[in-house]
Amino acid sequence: MSFDSRATPVEIVKVGHPALRNGTRNVPRELFDAPALHELIGVMRATLAGKGVGLAAPQIAVPVLQLDALGMRAPALRS
Repeated sequence: MSFDSRATPVEIVKVGHPALRNGTRNVPRELFDAPALHELIGVMRATLAGKGVGLAAPQIAVPVLQLDALGMRAPALRS
């Protein structure tokens, strides 16, 4: 699996931003291999580069439950 290394970093939202309070939603299992999800992972990696050790999707205003851009784990599903 390869990722576009040319992904453009996006702004990390700050404390108080509505995206951090609005909650998250699950990523359906059928979308785990979707190009859009892989693009999001690339954007998250580019955004995080040199800025820390972790980044949650809500920090870039994307309301998905869990996405580990470094370890490449599939998003967690709530039971």
